Amino acid sequence: MKRILAIASLAAVLTIMPRPVAAGPWVEPGDLALRHDIQTLADAGVITAPVTSWPLSWGDILNDTADFEDLSTLSVFEQAALTRVRRHGLRATRVGQVEYRVDAKYDAEPGLLRGFERRAREETDVFVSASWLGDRVAAEVRVAGVSDPDDDKDVRLDGSYVGVALGNYMVSAGVMDRWWGPGYDGSIILGNNQRPIPAISIERNDTSAFKSKWLRWIGPWDASFVWGQLEDDRAVPNARFLGLRVNFRPLQSLEIGLSRTAQWCGNGDRPCDLDALVKLAIGRDNRGDDDIDSSNEPGNQLAGVDLRWAPQFAPSNGAFYMQMIGEDEAGGFPSRFLGQLGVEASGTVAMTSWRGFLEFAGTTCQFYESSSRPNCGYNNTIYQTGYRYRGRSIGHSADNDAEVISLGGMAVEPDGDSWIAILRIAELNNDGPPDPANTLTSTPADFTAFEISHRKVLEFGELELGAGVSRFEDLVTGVERDDSRLFVSWRMPF
Repeated sequence: MKRILAIASLAAVLTIMPRPVAAGPWVEPGDLALRHDIQTLADAGVITAPVTSWPLSWGDILNDTADFEDLSTLSVFEQAALTRVRRHGLRATRVGQVEYRVDAKYDAEPGLLRGFERRAREETDVFVSASWLGDRVAAEVRVAGVSDPDDDKDVRLDGSYVGVALGNYMVSAGVMDRWWGPGYDGSIILGNNQRPIPAISIERNDTSAFKSKWLRWIGPWDASFVWGQLEDDRAVPNARFLGLRVNFRPLQSLEIGLSRTAQWCGNGDRPCDLDALVKLAIGRDNRGDDDIDSSNEPGNQLAGVDLRWAPQFAPSNGAFYMQMIGEDEAGGFPSRFLGQLGVEASGTVAMTSWRGFLEFAGTTCQFYESSSRPNCGYNNTIYQTGYRYRGRSIGHSADNDAEVISLGGMAVEPDGDSWIAILRIAELNNDGPPDPANTLTSTPADFTAFEISHRKVLEFGELELGAGVSRFEDLVTGVERDDSRLFVSWRMPF
């Protein structure tokens, strides 16, 4: 009852607050309704830039939407999406002003599995921020306070950054969420399940195609490089995190992404010299290559490909997507794949646009074969904490040796109000012997969850209310746990 009263009190207080604004050069991951609008415009040919590497460049999106003038070629719901994206982008990129914002989230039982949508990581999560955007420099200071955190860090700077535009690239240092890939309920290689990793990054601003006739066929392309620092409380303290992603659109209907990440260096006896970095970069980092053994193995890598193909179907738009990420290397190419497959459709009903998706994720190495390899995905014999940061998987939120089916849908009204519902059915840590490295459960378990939420844009801010139910069953002990949850979030400026 106390939790319900807390939610009701927070909702009541919000009625005196002004309308939200935000300033920044990027579209952060976490807003499914905005992502739906951006994807709608990309499928319609309004946005030509690649849209599966988040954060996205607002400049790129606004250039595409500003240059598009033939509204007669767009459906009514595509025109509404164009209006919303333009309005959102212009508000987010106001130059020369300091913008202040507060964001408060409450979740009675934070979800075990996380998707693209922004959710509280702890029961309460409140931050205040100040941001400024100039012609070449952007910065934001975001200070958050959370209750009873798993990592004992109750004050956080997550979301803070400073960046400078150098030519066609933005060079930044900060603590930013990222999402690589076309999935809606998970990314096999890099998502927002874990807290953001402190990093220096280089990202392409204008994703225009090459002018060379030999490379023009690639179409608009994007590139991101990340050099991060993992925490000190792990098997190899202060290991580095490296990430590289290139994605491109050779056709309006097809986007392809190539991703590669690595854990490297760290305190102790791990090699951190240039020679080790070069071997890591060229893929000569496995035992047996160039006299490499456990004492000088440069690092642990994941790499693979994803794609999204959107042929036009009547009466709605459909798309297929996949992501295959290798946990190991064989013959210079990724092997022992973890993967994701999905199908989506979108359309409009009575001026309300909608999108639905059905997604499968398998995080056991070689999940597609009868001879799958348990306790392989996201694990490593040297970096024994695994492909994880502060107690959460850096890849899919289900961690290793899981199979997850997600069925989700969203509806966005012309004024920007939205509804989102997601059903998840998962088998967690379901292969091989018990794995204590798994961050969700050390033994096999079944998990089912459903949540629904409504977000409304009001004069005093943006308010979201939601509810969910879940069941967790440990298949070894037979113990079952049923949970229900209420959650609320609110965003506003000072």
